[in-house]
Amino acid sequence: NGQDFDIDASGEFLVDAAGAVSIDSTSSTVNLTAGGGVATVAGSAGVTVTSTGGTLTLNGTGQTVDLNSAALDIDSSGAVSITAAGAASDVSIVTAHEAGVAFHLDADAAAGSIVDIDAGILDIGVTGVAGIVAGGKLTLNAAGVDIASSGQLTDIKGTLSVNEAATFDTNLTVEGNLTVNGTTTTVDTNNLAVKDPFALFGIGQASANA
Repeated sequence: NGQDFDIDASGEFLVDAAGAVSIDSTSSTVNLTAGGGVATVAGSAGVTVTSTGGTLTLNGTGQTVDLNSAALDIDSSGAVSITAAGAASDVSIVTAHEAGVAFHLDADAAAGSIVDIDAGILDIGVTGVAGIVAGGKLTLNAAGVDIASSGQLTDIKGTLSVNEAATFDTNLTVEGNLTVNGTTTTVDTNNLAVKDPFALFGIGQASANA
């Protein structure tokens, strides 16, 4: 009691028990070291490592830490941080799932919950349909927005409000009524075809000769 518990084996160190094996250090340090070999902790019914206070550290500095399991469950009442500190390091989450929900990021549906993605470049690629559903306003704030779907139908439902100049570089068809409000309306075209035989000018003017 009150002392460190240290197991140091240059070869193989094996603890095999039909029942439970418990190493309890309430106020000291437990070190399991394999200087030139492999340290294995195995249990046919499971292996539990518990830290009731302080920090539980898995240190693989300069090495690879490989977790291979049928399922991996990380449950934390506090913050969870995954950091790849190297300049050439990356974080990959890969699944072979082929149907249904393959990757689920749940940050609580409460309105005050924020999912923040901060990147130099953000690339999202899907082979099927992509959808964004927002209970409030969807804002795109960028130096430019390019909807690159040449030859395809882009369907915008609801009211479209454009606060600055808009340019259409091909044909424009308006299925409903067209209202133009402004001081000057310029039509720059070689041919103007109007089906209505009557054209009314000066509507709303006080003078009868207008």
